[in-house]
Amino acid sequence: MGNSRCKVVRAANILAKPSQSRGWDWFMAQFDEDRQMTMYTPHTDENLAYYGQTGEEPPGTMIVQVKGQLIDGEHHVVDMKGTMTVDKWVKSVKSSDPENYFITNTWYPDRWNFYFQDMVPEDLREFTMIPIVDGGQTGYNASGAQYSEGGVTIRNKEGDFLGKGFAESVYYADALGNMLSLAGIPDTPKYGKSWRYPDHLPS
Repeated sequence: MGNSRCKVVRAANILAKPSQSRGWDWFMAQFDEDRQMTMYTPHTDENLAYYGQTGEEPPGTMIVQVKGQLIDGEHHVVDMKGTMTVDKWVKSVKSSDPENYFITNTWYPDRWNFYFQDMVPEDLREFTMIPIVDGGQTGYNASGAQYSEGGVTIRNKEGDFLGKGFAESVYYADALGNMLSLAGIPDTPKYGKSWRYPDHLPS
């Protein structure tokens, strides 16, 4: 989202089809035998239906591609890829300071299921991350944008404990829409619609 100093990169950015999605899900995991993982999946326009959702019912099951790296007990680094499935969601309905950090009523992932290919040891190819805090792990940055992050436990499909980790989900809340609504601007457009500044800003 930054402005590159390189003219060629800036020109290429203008020619590229603009993306309506922002944000990512990022994870780290620690297992026995001194094995560790980091995993990352960027938000994509194909999954816009799962971002910025504030309805009564949670989004359905989201399946996305995930990549990452495994560091084994001998400190060897292995690139890995697979899929991540979100089939449980939690709604953000609280704020420690509602006057300055508004309640977004946004659905966030509340469980992440991972499936990796055979570049990963067999006992770590399939596992689930579960937040250690019930009811959501959301917070706010200085701009007022909401995010979700916190510690997780990791279990295999049989329910056995595998390790601990950390999960981060950002840009699920429609921050712009929420801020404009807070400013008293009705009928805030959702994703997929263009904004023409300063037409939508209060005078």
